Amino acid sequence: TLPKVAWLRRHEPEIFARSTKFLCMEDYLLFRLQLEPTISRSLASRTMGFGLRESAWNTELLNFAGISEQKLSRAASSGTPVGTMSTRVAGELGLSPKVVWCVGGHDQACASIGSGSLDRNAVTDGTRTFECASIHLEQPLVSSASFAANLSCEGHVIPNRYLTLAAVPGGMVLKWVRDNFAHSGESSYDALLAGLPIEPTGIFSFPYLVGTGTPWLDSRAKGAVYGLNSSTTRQSLTQAMLEGVSYEMRWNFEALRGAGVAVGEVLAVGGGARSDAWLQLKSDIFGCAVVRVPGEASARGAAICAAMAVGEYQSWGEAVSAMVTRGQVFEPRTEVQLRYDELFQEYKELAHRIYGYRLPAEQDQSS
Repeated sequence: TLPKVAWLRRHEPEIFARSTKFLCMEDYLLFRLQLEPTISRSLASRTMGFGLRESAWNTELLNFAGISEQKLSRAASSGTPVGTMSTRVAGELGLSPKVVWCVGGHDQACASIGSGSLDRNAVTDGTRTFECASIHLEQPLVSSASFAANLSCEGHVIPNRYLTLAAVPGGMVLKWVRDNFAHSGESSYDALLAGLPIEPTGIFSFPYLVGTGTPWLDSRAKGAVYGLNSSTTRQSLTQAMLEGVSYEMRWNFEALRGAGVAVGEVLAVGGGARSDAWLQLKSDIFGCAVVRVPGEASARGAAICAAMAVGEYQSWGEAVSAMVTRGQVFEPRTEVQLRYDELFQEYKELAHRIYGYRLPAEQDQSS
């Protein structure tokens, strides 16, 4: 957000000069409700103008964009009540004026709490257009290793907790397979994934349809598939695409471990979490338990923030225990996991040969 403000100052100076406030969506909605524009510390930390450790707007960073703190919203903890609407505004919206409006949080932070992640080692893995993994931290992740892996760090919705994120192209890959290779009239992902997982395919698919995600953030990368032969079926190609996405996420887990972040069980949320086949494949490739968490985790996390705002629960842990239900657990299949361990090393070596990708620790090993 802050670089956008700096861009506006440089390229649209008249608009910049007339602007009295710079708002994100959360605080803009509160402003439109005639309440004090207030932004969650979770979302404020995404603007690049907010200090993580001091949990406040950073003067040095704001000077870069040429704005003062007075032109930004008040930052508050997630779950902080902001107030109620006037009778007139409530009437326009058809809502009760008694509705309490509160501060929420970034969607990934809400998904983390909405998945039940209170353990610092648990990973919330959300599969939508992109597959995004968020890891709950007790301290900000700011190190040379995290910078090298392009791992961002933000404030959590839980006070004095933090979140780091890794993301790879996920659901868009499966959508591409469906749109181009599904039989006529076969639109559901359940039909597309029927029969998976089979044994590891040995096909290497690099899912860079729109460039890469972390740890490379290479917008110029193009997708590739290696290992096709005359016996390759549509089903095995579909699985290979999912294997490629999961190899990429496992590579991110290695980058996280290299930055000192332990990776424990994976809490699966989002559209991709509905597929037993995909979750079993993830468990086999990740080498850890994958837990399905039913429902919409981001919306549930926002609801947990609201419940805290109105005093429904006394602690975040109590709210999570009451509002989050764990579903089926998928464990790695030993023989399949061992085979995927071997294939993952081959995947990384091929990625290095084609794209030049290699984590710093891997470069040290190769030398």
